[in-house]
Amino acid sequence: VALREGARALILPTVADVGGRMRVTAEVIDPNTQATVYSVSADGVGKQSVLPSLDNVSKQLRGKLGEALAMVSRQSQPLAKVATPNLNALKAYSLGERAYDKADLKSAEEYFNTALRIDPHFALARIDLSRIFSGQDQSGKALQQIRAAQADRSRLSPRDALYVDALAATYAAPGKSIAKWKLLASVYPDYFPGLNACAWALKEYANRYEDAIPYLKQALSEKNPHRAVSNYLLGELYAEAGEYQDATQAFSTSAQEGAHFQNAYYASAEAAQRKFKDATALLAKGKTSGADSFDIIDSATPIAMAVDQGDWQQANKLLAETQAQAGALGPRIAGRYAGMALSLRALDGTPKNTQIATLKNYIRGQGKVLEKSDPIDQSELKFQVVFAAYLAARAGDAALAKQALALLGPASNTNMPILDNLLDVARAEIDRASNKPGNALAILKPLVNGSELYITHVALMDAYDEAHDQAAALTEAHWLSSHRGRAYFESNLQLMLEPFNVAESDLALLRTAELSHAMGNKTDARNALAAFLDAWPQATELTWLSPRLRLLKALKESH
Repeated sequence: VALREGARALILPTVADVGGRMRVTAEVIDPNTQATVYSVSADGVGKQSVLPSLDNVSKQLRGKLGEALAMVSRQSQPLAKVATPNLNALKAYSLGERAYDKADLKSAEEYFNTALRIDPHFALARIDLSRIFSGQDQSGKALQQIRAAQADRSRLSPRDALYVDALAATYAAPGKSIAKWKLLASVYPDYFPGLNACAWALKEYANRYEDAIPYLKQALSEKNPHRAVSNYLLGELYAEAGEYQDATQAFSTSAQEGAHFQNAYYASAEAAQRKFKDATALLAKGKTSGADSFDIIDSATPIAMAVDQGDWQQANKLLAETQAQAGALGPRIAGRYAGMALSLRALDGTPKNTQIATLKNYIRGQGKVLEKSDPIDQSELKFQVVFAAYLAARAGDAALAKQALALLGPASNTNMPILDNLLDVARAEIDRASNKPGNALAILKPLVNGSELYITHVALMDAYDEAHDQAAALTEAHWLSSHRGRAYFESNLQLMLEPFNVAESDLALLRTAELSHAMGNKTDARNALAAFLDAWPQATELTWLSPRLRLLKALKESH
């Protein structure tokens, strides 16, 4: 019972032979200290009564943890029905849960596989195995386990059946899965994995980070065995909202509670405040997962941090190393970092004809990958193609951008709000490239609702400037330079846009200086230029910025 009621990693059932009779025990293990917090035992149990006795001691234990015994009795089903009738499978599963909580994913995977070899219909073990595969960016394997668990839904409690259905929806229609996660969270408000998953889906698929925060606050219960993970995710959401003090507190608490990750998000919260020394120290203390396809995601952060300090040489070096690693991980992951490189080339003075030639090859290649791809990979591949369309239009080739968008098929197939957002941004950029800034603004302005992608404001700034509305363009430049948490943390499918966003947050200071100067606001222009040069002390050495800086040089000297 305890295994399916929200504290799976904490409660370990054991059976011992005491003088020819069995002793059944259920104990709650503190995941940080591994010490026993609560324990309930039943002695003199016959071998045929072991599983019913486990049910009984688990009910007692849940009562000790504060759950109403009447509710326990009403919701519980026999352990053998909704978990496994085999004690060895149950033991392997319990050990897998303990290994998972200690971030020993290799051992956890072995234990769950052992449980499934003993009992192939042990649906809970398949759910947890899918979590491991998902964390390793092996979506195909994860979905295979989820489908198998759904096929054995008679071995799941109603709550766990809802959970696995929502999990399956994240692969079939990610955006639509949000409704399923919200349903699970409303029906079972004290089910912590459901609360975490709901918050994560809101952020990952819709960038609705403010809506996600209450779910994580609700999960910060002393009874939540995965509270450290909840706090870490809460730190991400606070940082995206610009609530850096709350973010630091959440990250720090998570670390104290035993969470040990690569620290990319924790470091990003410091970098967003330009505390790069602290950010670098946090990255140095990080712990990799051992799964290359997962660990590479966090490579975006040090690249973004290098750009954020104006060190483009270091950023390009790190990006080249990441691209070399990505090449061995398949075309989807390789495409992610090739697209990241193209986004930086859009900013660093690379000639537009060179950009367009490279984009043609990229769009052609990713289009072929998309055509042959597994459906579960298509959301990210479409995101890559749409971003390339935006970059093509930005470089002035509206025709190439339209060709890229034509590779997507029906727009209704995106099934993800952030992809719909990027698609509209690309369409608006095509209009801007076609000398229709008014049409671009008509597309972009309705997107601004608090969850819009950061790039939406980049496109708005450019469109307003193109429409000769310098005041509105200046407002967007101020927004970009002041929402650095959004630049680092927003959901844009595995942080593909993070370095581009962060670069734009800095370049927005230069745009502020230029726009203020054009509008006759000399003091504002000088202050913005000084802020930009503080952010990028090597800016004068970047040849592609020299023309823009020369135009503003007189401002600095006159001050």
